[in-house]
Amino acid sequence: MTASFKILFPIVMLNLGGCTLLSSVLENTVEAPTIVCDEIQVASVSLSGVDLVFSINAYNPNPIGLNVDHVEYSVAFDGNLVGQGESLSGVTLTAREDSEFELAFSLSFSDLVGLGINAVSGGHHTVALDSVVHVATPLGDLPVRVGHSVDLSF
Repeated sequence: MTASFKILFPIVMLNLGGCTLLSSVLENTVEAPTIVCDEIQVASVSLSGVDLVFSINAYNPNPIGLNVDHVEYSVAFDGNLVGQGESLSGVTLTAREDSEFELAFSLSFSDLVGLGINAVSGGHHTVALDSVVHVATPLGDLPVRVGHSVDLSF
């Protein structure tokens, strides 16, 4: 055996073992973040419709930062599905901290009328968010379901 082989072989083996160890540690310790919709607010009301903002809070219990890749969502107004979509967010969830981000959604009065909903009559209306937040981890996509509903007046 050459002297360089005697030196390099243990180093290579330690590196390979270290990758396996790191992968094993990550597999056993990546926890799903706690993600909740704290609030649904009316951002503005115009003749054409209502702009809503969904305030999302996420706590990452992991020792490593994670990222929100995208959010799939649907919005219901008075129990009727009024829209759905996907938002690319790229929000960083700092390790062992709370992070906040928002989803914006525009609700057209003409779409509501098409569903037979009279939103301009005043009174209370129920707005509901049903979503899946896709968190990117070193091990792949981690989907976290988030829902929230609130009675709003406008």
